[in-house]
Amino acid sequence: MKYDVFISCKSDKYNLAEKIYNFLTTNGVNVFFAKDILKKIGSADYGETIDNALDQSSHLIVFCTSASEVEKATSPYVHYEWTTFNNEQRSGRKSGNLITILKDVNVADLPIALRKMQSFSYDNFEETLLSYVETPERKVEFAKVNKIEADALYESAMKYKTGNGVALDIEKAISLFEQAGNLGHGKSFNELGNIYSENESLGIDYKKAIEYYKKGVNFNSGESCCNLGCMYRDGAGVEQNFEIAMRYFNLGMALNDGSTYGEMGYMYQDGDGVEQNYEKAIEYYKKAIELKNKLLDTKDAILIVFAIVVGILAKK
Repeated sequence: MKYDVFISCKSDKYNLAEKIYNFLTTNGVNVFFAKDILKKIGSADYGETIDNALDQSSHLIVFCTSASEVEKATSPYVHYEWTTFNNEQRSGRKSGNLITILKDVNVADLPIALRKMQSFSYDNFEETLLSYVETPERKVEFAKVNKIEADALYESAMKYKTGNGVALDIEKAISLFEQAGNLGHGKSFNELGNIYSENESLGIDYKKAIEYYKKGVNFNSGESCCNLGCMYRDGAGVEQNFEIAMRYFNLGMALNDGSTYGEMGYMYQDGDGVEQNYEKAIEYYKKAIELKNKLLDTKDAILIVFAIVVGILAKK
């Protein structure tokens, strides 16, 4: 069985170490904690169980209330556990963290091998410990949970933004989009950008819009790439710059955003920042239609009509 964290401490300190165990398990961390295990399996199998758990653990936490509790003479089991893990780190077989949580102990009093490791106070380890005991598997799991939560926040925010089934409330929508964005939801940052670039009742604020669009780009929002490209192409809130516009449009197309392909079509249709090229315009319009898969607005209808008309003319 794989463990995220192995907690090492003297058996007479189990009651104190339970605070650490409870905190970690409540936050979804899979922990090996040897409290009462000796009673269950007997002393004959205890050593083998410890070795297996150490082998299968990503990180190790040493908890102590005095420096002597990590020394071989007074705490042979604890000493064996942390030195074994440390040797695995040094050999390159383990990449996780060896951490100390100390109660009434100065870091300077620890053996040098532990002294250089990350250390937390027993009184406030909860503030940052979780970031030190991450594993790839936990990151994937949290990403799944965050996506579910973020999607729900986004859907709720859209209702408040549009007044669909609830009273229109832009401030509430902004708050919900912010919460979803903080969970890595790129589309929410894009919607925040839209609000500040389009909502006249709130007050147009291109600077804020650009900040949110850039956050959306960081979370792979093709819509944000498209909107930033349009702002730089049109000089909306920024100095007009076709080179930067093309950079964002290329990012949007790499993310298969249909609107971005449409905007590229417009640029080649009108020769806006590029050499006019109807064939390329048609190519981009067709891709935009293919990705959107349906008419979303009047603009899409124009794309289709233009593609058809120019296509006919091009064949003559």
